[in-house]
Amino acid sequence: MRFLNGSGKESREGKVIRLVDEAGDSGVIEGIHFKDCHVKGPAVMVVQGEFDLLRNTIEGDPDAFLWEILPDRERVTGAILVKDTTFEECTFTNVGLAGYSDFIEQVRQGVEARHAMS
Repeated sequence: MRFLNGSGKESREGKVIRLVDEAGDSGVIEGIHFKDCHVKGPAVMVVQGEFDLLRNTIEGDPDAFLWEILPDRERVTGAILVKDTTFEECTFTNVGLAGYSDFIEQVRQGVEARHAMS
């Protein structure tokens, strides 16, 4: 899950971000570097492509904000698709993350490691 923020990527820094507004009618957020933002739902994000969460705070219990997608499921409806995007030093409020089991496990390990260091 390594994201390389190359030149030409849009960025948002130090802002309050409502995911539904950022995604607009297309329901897609693509190629943006968010840094030190307060990311607000209610929303569930499904990720695609290069994606990284770097030193973020996700409010809530991982069992509540992590939604596993079964491997035989090919589509989801109603979630915000997040492509080739990174979130660095952001705080997430009322936001769920959905993905296949390997993605969920990576996020869970990162969240648990952060709690262990606190």
